[in-house]
Amino acid sequence: MIKTFFFALVIVSLSSKAAISSPESTVTRYYELLASNQCLEALKLRPGASENLCKVKEIHFLSVSTVSVDEEVAIVRLQINYSANASERIKFDGYVVMRATYESGWSIVHDGFFTDKLKAQKKALKDKENVRITQYSHPLDGFCWDAQATMHKDGEEVPQRKESGKIVRKPTKSTPAQNHLPLSASLHGSIRSVDVGQEKLVALTFDIGEQNNDLAGYDGRIIDTLRKHRVHATLYLGGKWMLTHPKRTFQLISDPLFEIGNHAWTHGNFRMLSEKQRAEQIDFTQAQYETFVESLDNAPCFKSAKESGQDRLAFDQSIKTFRFPYGTCNKASFADLADRGLPAVQWDVVSADAWKAQTSAKMIKHVLKKTEPGSIILMHANGRGWKTHLAIEPIILGLKTRGYSFLTVSDLLSSGTPRTYSECFENLPGDNKRYDNIFGKGTWRGEKDYR
Repeated sequence: MIKTFFFALVIVSLSSKAAISSPESTVTRYYELLASNQCLEALKLRPGASENLCKVKEIHFLSVSTVSVDEEVAIVRLQINYSANASERIKFDGYVVMRATYESGWSIVHDGFFTDKLKAQKKALKDKENVRITQYSHPLDGFCWDAQATMHKDGEEVPQRKESGKIVRKPTKSTPAQNHLPLSASLHGSIRSVDVGQEKLVALTFDIGEQNNDLAGYDGRIIDTLRKHRVHATLYLGGKWMLTHPKRTFQLISDPLFEIGNHAWTHGNFRMLSEKQRAEQIDFTQAQYETFVESLDNAPCFKSAKESGQDRLAFDQSIKTFRFPYGTCNKASFADLADRGLPAVQWDVVSADAWKAQTSAKMIKHVLKKTEPGSIILMHANGRGWKTHLAIEPIILGLKTRGYSFLTVSDLLSSGTPRTYSECFENLPGDNKRYDNIFGKGTWRGEKDYR
């Protein structure tokens, strides 16, 4: 019986000249030593690790290849078959991490497979059940839900097409109560990154939206990984998505790791919508968020958490930033947002995770290559980031090893000077004009009309 697990190891270099051996040969040597019970020798390649590493009886290497390497970080993909006991062989397919040393060339600094995951794997093999991958504690665990409620559920990430009679068209309320101050001149236009000098600050962002005839997924594997590594991120939620995923919305809004952004009501293409339609896409989402916040504030379980002294219960009373669906905009839509005090936040690093042919290896390599201080990285967590759950941990570990800190978009904006543009695009000006013909008004999946 073969089971497949995905884990991450990240490899870091102090200097390209310092490496005596290659990343691939070091990883191969490390696992060969473990398989032959030469733990003391293996630990020389992984300083600080426990001698409990020698849990494998046999290893058969299928593939060891470098995905990304530079003077600071190399990501290695490892595919092996191994035996933890005499009766079962398991397949491991993941991204294996190391620091360059002048003594041996490379030393492993993160090995989630043999440290964080070993006990969880054994339990999974024994019980045939999902195992919580993180010890992160949500502030409302034990008050509004049990500790298992926030973890990923198999199949929940899969999007569905809805029949017309089951479509949700209107929010609980349509007009937001919160009024923002006028938008600062420095925040006008399309914000793609922030000038923070040489300070290594970065914002991970995830789009989570859906259209009128669409019930998008929720990829808890990604959210679980962010929680596991205590990574702050901004989640751009669609208003209708919130309404069709109420439990997940409550969990995300009340999680201090995350900031919620506005990703429009039903993913409308703002270049093709009327003034009224643009207003609805923005305001319906703002109002729906406020409805959830009001419900949280008044929930008995939330009040009980407050009374118990739980100190991580602060969250925004209204959404502070906006992201254009499809990355499309025009002068009129910029004015719509400015009137509401909402900055238009785009990106400077595109993971291309919404492209079905994208691989996790290419995603990791591209994101690590393109990220700079002040970058805003675009990904998806609505079931249409097809390989994002495999790539996110190596990306996090690679950036952390380089010395990056993760901020929400609002915190990144306040840490420097936003770089703004007069138009919206993916990588180069004009490269998303084709979307007007492909998606039309964009609010119906597979159709161009706005109903």
